[in-house]
Amino acid sequence: MNLTDDLIINNILFNKYNTLSKLCNHAQKLMLLDKVLKSHLSDDIAAHCRIGNIKDNFIVIETDRSEYLTQLKFNSLELLSSLRKHPSFMHIASLKFKVSPEFNTNSINYRANKTESNTINIELSQDVIDTFSNAIKDIKDKQLKEALMRIINNDNAK
Repeated sequence: MNLTDDLIINNILFNKYNTLSKLCNHAQKLMLLDKVLKSHLSDDIAAHCRIGNIKDNFIVIETDRSEYLTQLKFNSLELLSSLRKHPSFMHIASLKFKVSPEFNTNSINYRANKTESNTINIELSQDVIDTFSNAIKDIKDKQLKEALMRIINNDNAK
């Protein structure tokens, strides 16, 4: 890879006005806040929960089974009070809960489907595909360009 390619990749990933960069930053933020959330939960519940989203002044907490949802709702006032002591959660006014049985608590926090060949298929939105397509046009490194094209082509093949 040459310097131009490095600059293009850095611009894609770290430019605060770039859509892909915003998505990456939001995902990183959710992963960090998820660790904080889990530190405020008992181990048996934490293994089945994650932060689904954080928006304005509320957090969406997802769990894979309804019995954990019931426990979370029952303890929501204590949990909210405990979370507000952490600087990242001071502005949170409420918690929302959602059962999402399809999420795999042992995987990274994105929606992915494992295939029989043990690969992971990530579902990309059309906006992400368009952003990737536009960025790929300027990349000079042949291997990187081909790898990124495979990501887009595999997603478009669905």
